Amino acid sequence: MSLRPKRKAKHPSSYSFGSDRFGASFGSAYEEQTILLRSIFELSNDAIYTKSLDGIITSWNGAAEAMFGYSADEVIGLPMSILVPAECREEETAVREAIARGEVLRHYEAVRLRKDGSRFIASISGSPILDLNGNIVGISKILRDISEAKAAESALKLHADVFKLSFDAIILWRLDSTIEAWNSGAEMLYGFSEAEAVGRVTHDLLQTIHPIPWLKIRAALLEKGFWQGELRHRTRDGREVIVSARKQLMRGVDGIARVIETNRDVTEQKCSEEALRRSEERYRLLHDSMRDAFVQTSLDGKILDLNETYCQMLGYSAEELRAKTYQDLTPERWHAVDESQVTGAVLTRGYSDVYEKEYRRKDGSIIPVELRVNVATDVHGNPESLWAIVRDLSEKRHFSRNIDRMRTELAHVGRLSELGQVSAGIAHELNQPLAAMMNYSSLAKRLISSGGKKELVRAQSAISKAVGQAQRASEIIRRMRGFIEHRETKRKDESVNAIVEEALALGLIGTHGEGIAPILELAPDLPSVFVDRLQVQQVLVNLLRNAVEAMGESPRRELVLSTGRNSHGEVEVAVRDSGHGIPQETLRKLFMPFFTTKPGGMGIGLLISQSIVEAHGGQITVESEEGKGSVFRFTLPAGTA
Repeated sequence: MSLRPKRKAKHPSSYSFGSDRFGASFGSAYEEQTILLRSIFELSNDAIYTKSLDGIITSWNGAAEAMFGYSADEVIGLPMSILVPAECREEETAVREAIARGEVLRHYEAVRLRKDGSRFIASISGSPILDLNGNIVGISKILRDISEAKAAESALKLHADVFKLSFDAIILWRLDSTIEAWNSGAEMLYGFSEAEAVGRVTHDLLQTIHPIPWLKIRAALLEKGFWQGELRHRTRDGREVIVSARKQLMRGVDGIARVIETNRDVTEQKCSEEALRRSEERYRLLHDSMRDAFVQTSLDGKILDLNETYCQMLGYSAEELRAKTYQDLTPERWHAVDESQVTGAVLTRGYSDVYEKEYRRKDGSIIPVELRVNVATDVHGNPESLWAIVRDLSEKRHFSRNIDRMRTELAHVGRLSELGQVSAGIAHELNQPLAAMMNYSSLAKRLISSGGKKELVRAQSAISKAVGQAQRASEIIRRMRGFIEHRETKRKDESVNAIVEEALALGLIGTHGEGIAPILELAPDLPSVFVDRLQVQQVLVNLLRNAVEAMGESPRRELVLSTGRNSHGEVEVAVRDSGHGIPQETLRKLFMPFFTTKPGGMGIGLLISQSIVEAHGGQITVESEEGKGSVFRFTLPAGTA
């Protein structure tokens, strides 16, 4: 039997069977077969069409219309290439040629085009059409749209790949916990191969520790269809791992309930979280127990965090402080300083230098503080907030004032001690002008008593000389009174050379006749020094008296006072003697409290001198060579305060 295409103008069917030509020969049997074939052609759910050997469409059934979107009238007579994407036409040509040679092709897959341009995947079978003589006169095609099946197949393959290749451990098990599937992620996590795991009870294999009883988890799976939480498992090598687990109940086409369990290793994460928690606990403990205050603010100054020390320092509760801004707590005169530190240092390099400012407490009192401000950044490195460590300087300032007062008292004691040591010399210094006054006064009295004119002139001269001696004695007393004056420290710009000259006069009181030759080597054009004049004089007098005593038995008694600037630009004062020198063992102890080499000495002179020099920002040093003498040097920073 052969099929012959016949065109019609308008008809529901696109293919007719030639009963007018062949019916008389075959009779009723043929008619029955023809009706049967026509029914199959029209009612088939698969698209069926025929084409000539040169590719022209010759018939087109209803399923083809639905599949491609073309009606029979639209498509019959057109080349079959309109149904084939351009990139597939060469392949389709090869198929047509194979069928034209008599081959039957079954269920090959190809991409086809719909009328609207969309594509789909078709399963195609093709066979040749023969005439009564057995010659191939055309080609018939049967097509089935398998796009959905292919999509499902791809999805299934994708799911299989995901299951197989997922880094998470994926386990499929029945409700009796028997493992049916075990992916590579599970192999990597637990160390058991698929062959070792399948068929085992999951809880036995992994020694599962559940956060709640297993029966409750099973009940949740049956009731809700899923459960998630953390589990502890034991690996093949004995390690305990913590996993974030999700169990999903599912039923297959076989009706058997199974659970697909996905486990992600969170051991490292949990360890990190625990380490972070402990770190935060330590930080919070340190934060709350710090003796220094801590405060964190937003970039616009709103207080975000603080510790108890900050609350105590300012007299506010934590809640009260969180309702305030940094500016609320700072006297207005310090706002510009804070702004300068933040914009000029903190936001450019990440932190400020330590600087001082003031806070206003809740009771209105002002306290001095020192602080360093730092910037906190977000994950992108952008400034997010500011934080500072703040130290209350009130106690330090009070302590500093007490130290200054004690230093002043000690210095006064030292000056009294120096005065006591030179008391014999002072008496000698005063006795000379007093004796001269007595002599001049007696002479003047005798001359006045004689009554002569010449004697009166001589008497006037004697009285003038007596007055001069009285002034000399008064100057000695004035210097002594000034030296032992008890007063607070007063620093101002002073000439170091003038201080040296005055100290020399005080330090050498009572040394006339001892053969001491003082030499002054004063550098010109020295900058002023910001010092307490009296205290620096005290240092020099102490060093001068020590030098005089050191040269007591020396045949050569040379005392040199010099001033200048050292390599650091500081003003330096030196006292050099030609005495017996100081042994090395004694040098190491020279500035120790109450150490002395003098009979009856207190051992505080050099200690006080060192304290005074260091309080002025300088240093005192000594160099000595036995048999040749010693030199004491001390420095004072140049410039005004």
